[in-house]
Amino acid sequence: MKPAIFQLISLLVPLAASATVTTYADIPYRGRADSPYYADIQTGRVLVQDFEGFEEYAVSTPGLRLMNGNYVTGAGSVDEDDGKMNNIGMGFAWGGRRGNYPYPWDYEIRFDKEASGNYPGEAGLVFLGYPGGGAYFVQAYDALGEPLTPEPISAAAPGQFPSGFPDYYTGGDRFFGLSTDRGISRLLVGGSIRGFDHVQFGYPVPEASAALLAAAGAGLLARRRAR
Repeated sequence: MKPAIFQLISLLVPLAASATVTTYADIPYRGRADSPYYADIQTGRVLVQDFEGFEEYAVSTPGLRLMNGNYVTGAGSVDEDDGKMNNIGMGFAWGGRRGNYPYPWDYEIRFDKEASGNYPGEAGLVFLGYPGGGAYFVQAYDALGEPLTPEPISAAAPGQFPSGFPDYYTGGDRFFGLSTDRGISRLLVGGSIRGFDHVQFGYPVPEASAALLAAAGAGLLARRRAR
């Protein structure tokens, strides 16, 4: 191998080997300001599907595909969705028809690549509180379809609130999310859940150093081919 090309590859390998996964679980959630991605939601880099376009009967956020389920009403929503922060969510959410998946999975969420070929680096959703308790499970998969964690991530009794409260009570709503440089192609979710809301995802912004390195590598290879 030519020395210059070897040096280029030696620079690229640490970038590929630095993959990390950060998870956010069981975060009380009443609105976008409670998301760990809130700063990027404000800039528009992280998108939010809040299901308030019920009359459209379709997911309206590009890059997001929900493989089963449907819009639901009467099961509650995130607190802010009805315009009032009062622990009552009278908006819409996603739930209903569950998929034919092995236990404990009920729903599948897929993300598309953006124009540059990247999958989202962040993804999350809000589990609506469950009267009396329960548990939710999440398995996330990277750009190659491999699990991002060795075991599904779960939270025991998340989002529970006392029986007797109406289903649209939001005191038990909990956010789950993760961030990674391996890309997120899909999520499987399930457990004792009655629905979810505020699906969030954001694509990575190319780092200037990585972009310059890629350009330098392309230029080097082009010059060597031209000789």
